[in-house]
Amino acid sequence: MSAREAPPAEAHVEQILGHAAQRGERMGLRYAGAVTPQEAHLHSVLATLYAVRNKEQALSQIRTALGLNSSDPDVLSDAAITFDTLGDRKQAIQYARKSMEHGDSLADLRADVRLQDLLADPSFRPNGK
Repeated sequence: MSAREAPPAEAHVEQILGHAAQRGERMGLRYAGAVTPQEAHLHSVLATLYAVRNKEQALSQIRTALGLNSSDPDVLSDAAITFDTLGDRKQAIQYARKSMEHGDSLADLRADVRLQDLLADPSFRPNGK
């Protein structure tokens, strides 16, 4: 492995942090500097990180995020990522659909590499039929 290549786990974290930064830019950086524990986005991003190694923490974080804001498309797409990472494809598909119902486009979801397998699943139909 070269000095520029990150180990797979570190690369995954870098990818997630990059996605969070893009999301912040898309939101106009309205949370610049001060993220409180009540911030739904913080909890949903943490859930996607915990899903890789700690199922209980991932579930706790995503439940908190959804409890704080269950209509935010970013929180909903993070729920899709979390549940898919945890192996619950059916639940992940439901949250991907909800994300689209609340404003994400299929292109938005396709832009996130963590959703590629889910979107390719024959069970996923954007219109929910």
